[in-house]
Amino acid sequence: FKLVICPDEGFYKSGKFVFSFKVGQGYPHDPPKVKCETMVYHPNIDLEGNVCLNILREDWKPVLTINSIIYGLQYLFLVSRNRWLGLGRLAFCPSGLLTPPTCTGHRSPTPRTH
Repeated sequence: FKLVICPDEGFYKSGKFVFSFKVGQGYPHDPPKVKCETMVYHPNIDLEGNVCLNILREDWKPVLTINSIIYGLQYLFLVSRNRWLGLGRLAFCPSGLLTPPTCTGHRSPTPRTH
């Protein structure tokens, strides 16, 4: 199924973001697969539409529901832009985008030596 999120406040106000959900045979023991179909520059969404939301991976529990995921997605669009900019360090997403370190699906950059 598809879900449309239209934030009414914050940096993404008036945007329209479409997400596709694929609920597999393993649900509720395995999380649904969620992708953002709308091209958007967001610290938790990579260029292929993969969403970095901890409950979609390592923090998934069978007691969580589709509503839990929807609330998480809504929260991603309501967090203040200033909160992202105020972080002391950033991590690199596998896609190459900069992301906040709270996203556990990403790795910290390794220092380069010249």
